[in-house]
Amino acid sequence: MTDRRIMSFDGLAIRQWIGFLTKGVESLRKLDELYEELDADESDEEYPETNLMVDLCLKDNLFHFPVRSQISSICGCRMNKHRDEVETQFCNGNTEHSLCRSGRKVGFYLERDPAGQLVCIGKYRNGERAGASWSRLNGSAWLIRSCEGSGVYLYPDLITALVGDFDAAGLSTSDLEVAEVVGVSSKSGLLTPVLRSKGTRLPAPASTSSETVMSQACLRDPYEHKHVEVRESLIPGAGEGLFTQQRIRAGQLVAFFAGVQSCGENLDDSEYSISLSNGRFLDIPTDIRSTYCGTLGHKACHSFQPSAVYSYAQHPRFGEIRSVVALHDLEVGEEVTTDYRYSLSKAPDWYRDCLVSFLVSCKGISSTEAGNQIRNLINQHTSEDNQTTPTRT
Repeated sequence: MTDRRIMSFDGLAIRQWIGFLTKGVESLRKLDELYEELDADESDEEYPETNLMVDLCLKDNLFHFPVRSQISSICGCRMNKHRDEVETQFCNGNTEHSLCRSGRKVGFYLERDPAGQLVCIGKYRNGERAGASWSRLNGSAWLIRSCEGSGVYLYPDLITALVGDFDAAGLSTSDLEVAEVVGVSSKSGLLTPVLRSKGTRLPAPASTSSETVMSQACLRDPYEHKHVEVRESLIPGAGEGLFTQQRIRAGQLVAFFAGVQSCGENLDDSEYSISLSNGRFLDIPTDIRSTYCGTLGHKACHSFQPSAVYSYAQHPRFGEIRSVVALHDLEVGEEVTTDYRYSLSKAPDWYRDCLVSFLVSCKGISSTEAGNQIRNLINQHTSEDNQTTPTRT
């Protein structure tokens, strides 16, 4: 951990570096020219330009094959070489771009997901991925991890950080030190954040996400602590709401939504539950509901004209959870609202009343017509609706 007196850091240098890398092979060449590191034991042997079919997944066996003109595997992986450029298409849908010399991958590599988003940055040495790497996690956080597992979880603001040991999915396996990025340095072209400790430590997660939620219910998330707060909602009768403490950019993660996982049973008509995936749900149980602040996404009030939307995130303490992401720029002190998207056949009365008010005020129809439309929708979908509780989606 570095403690330096450095002027305020806003994450711009990291965003610019990542933006430069999105140019693909062009950026790889420029970095290769600036930080060329030829391995001393690298031979000049060239492998024959032949096609090769193997029965091993290239994603799991990145280092076992010399770079030929083409390598395919029965799982669907494919490696193509054109001059000194190598494109490896993995069976998980991701694509890696790298350079090669003497039949080996060398220097920087970039890995993208099927949507073209940059998901991994690192370097090859002696044909193997080596040293630190940057991996993008769901929710726009980055995990900067060494080969030994120690590393930095960098929140979406690219300033707030947690330092400790992490598995490959970004889940902490140790106590975590809260830190902030105060600058950046470069080691052979791979950016490294300069960190200053905030003097706070978070305990390691429990064995399951649900146990962590219950045992660390009042332990605030450091990113949320900077960006949002809970106070009385501006919506009449809504109770508490979620408000910004800093300016939030459109598309930026606002808050997290963790909870005890279930398969839909025992939700007891909870209005604090949200769908996760594969038939699973997250819920804030009644016995901690009044004091729980481990994450604050559940505090966003409903609106049919929301300022944010529910998404997904990989959290270092809770694993796979939901999140709240801004739909447009949010100013300091602005209330964050989301559309709960309740099933109308299971929705509480206040939700239906809110929908009537929205249809009348924003769509210009009468309250009678709005009520009739809602009743028709309920009748149409009741038989198809397998949702048993008013769960957010």
